[in-house]
Amino acid sequence: MTLRPIAPSLVALILLALLLLNIADAFITSIAVVTGIGKEMNPLMDWMLRQGTDVFIIFKMMIGPVVVGTLFVFRRRKLAAYGTLFVTSLYFIVCCYHLYGVLTTGVVPGIGPI
Repeated sequence: MTLRPIAPSLVALILLALLLLNIADAFITSIAVVTGIGKEMNPLMDWMLRQGTDVFIIFKMMIGPVVVGTLFVFRRRKLAAYGTLFVTSLYFIVCCYHLYGVLTTGVVPGIGPI
């Protein structure tokens, strides 16, 4: 089976989605952990959160653009294109998990009951 190439313009659009999902995940996770209704599952990010919410947010806001920028530079390569699709799909699942948590608990992190 041969992987078909993904159009570079589509990869760029997917990278924009990845950046937005990274931002959403950073803020939702930090609020959920601080309010006690969530837990960071990534051990490195959990360590960052224990150093302080500001450290966590700054790190996420720095690493996200670096990863997206690197993938953008190599967006014409199949591995980078499919890697972008895979990572963005994972982030989408994480954000859906956050949404599921809000809907099942009836609590929006940092805001309160819905």
